Amino acid sequence: MTMGDERFQAEGAQWELSPLDSCHRQVVARLRSSCADLSEEEVAKLGVALFNCQASAEGRRTYPCTPEMVRGRRAPVPTP
Repeated sequence: MTMGDERFQAEGAQWELSPLDSCHRQVVARLRSSCADLSEEEVAKLGVALFNCQASAEGRRTYPCTPEMVRGRRAPVPTP
């Protein structure tokens, strides 16, 4: 964790955040470069992560999105 990451975490710890704000902070804390340096895939995953924060706060369905997932590739469909 870099000094900037530690400052970001420490600063957020002093505020009483809503579950949505806390989720957003966790997503932003995972960023390791500037937005200009993100690949299209990373931007898409960031969008899903932020959407999931909002959906979860509203009690709606969220969608799986992990670093291992690759855009455009579907999971294999089980055969009967």
